[in-house]
Amino acid sequence: MESKQILFFCAILFVFYLLRTTLLIIVHYIAYVLLIYFAWNLAFFLYSFDFVPKKYLGTKNRAILITGCDSGFGLGVAEALYARGFYIFATCLDTESLGAKKLKNLNDERILITQLNVTDDASVKKAKKEVEDYLVRHKDVSLWALVNNAGVMSLCEIEFGNLDHIYKQIEINCMGLIRTTRSFLPLIRHNHFGRGRIINIASQAGRFAMPGFSAYCFSKAMVISFNDCLRREMHKWNIEVVSIEPHLYRTNLVNLQRLQKEFDLFWNETDESIQNDYGRSYYEGFQRTMIYSLETARKDIERVINAIKEAVILSKVQPYYRIANKHELIRLWFWEMIAPIWLIDLLMRKLLTDCNGTPAMLTNRVKSKSN
Repeated sequence: MESKQILFFCAILFVFYLLRTTLLIIVHYIAYVLLIYFAWNLAFFLYSFDFVPKKYLGTKNRAILITGCDSGFGLGVAEALYARGFYIFATCLDTESLGAKKLKNLNDERILITQLNVTDDASVKKAKKEVEDYLVRHKDVSLWALVNNAGVMSLCEIEFGNLDHIYKQIEINCMGLIRTTRSFLPLIRHNHFGRGRIINIASQAGRFAMPGFSAYCFSKAMVISFNDCLRREMHKWNIEVVSIEPHLYRTNLVNLQRLQKEFDLFWNETDESIQNDYGRSYYEGFQRTMIYSLETARKDIERVINAIKEAVILSKVQPYYRIANKHELIRLWFWEMIAPIWLIDLLMRKLLTDCNGTPAMLTNRVKSKSN
């Protein structure tokens, strides 16, 4: 009897030890998470607080070339920098667009508006010639910075549609940016200031791949990689390269009416065999998921415009500007530095793929097995 009591007592002690150890592990884990959270908040506070007053560059005789001034970020940046006192070379795909007309109405010699299609070599050369002619007429003015803003976004899974929409996004978002940079770099290198800037508009999508946004994501990933290469190559010329990486904002890039037409076009361009594999029901679910994602786009585009403006006018700049609030930065840091790939894949499937429904081929396969 005594031996049974001793064994029972030992078992209780062992269970108590396990519970105590488990509780300590949980407490330590919670403390670790809280420590990281408070450390991040402190770091974000210190990062946000300007210990040293910002130093701004003078605007005298400095010209800024901005692509994609038809609307959105490009137009906003052109207006903000013009108000600051810079000379503005505003390029538009359509010189009769609302943005172009708005800038023309300023009726100021400090603004040059020119047509530019970043995918067309001849158009880029023509725009460069107009800028060079302007600089000849205004000998004291030099090109200080280039803001590559022109971009496009189409939403489609890799198998839907033909390759044209993928080529288009790569051509405009990446190759057009490279084409414009190569063309205007010599004007920046030979300016009167002995230094210069190139500001390229990338996206957080370039660092975080999302189903349905595939072509847009990898075109922006190319831009981020291009920025890193160019920044290191241009150091010898004292030309700084800055990557602006905003979240999804409500500009003409996120035009639901245009995207809805593209959805129908991409489905009609898809091979019939692939249509049969997925089924119309899945594709309609995909459309609903994409539209829901776009409805979360932000309206406060001034945050992005201010970041681009600061990348132009600050005396010292950072290589990356991520336009996000504290909680979004924590989330990005978690995804990039801590979260395992399987967890990221799982969440992406749940948020952007599984909610589309089950493809017709898989549904039919399950039915045939059950029969």
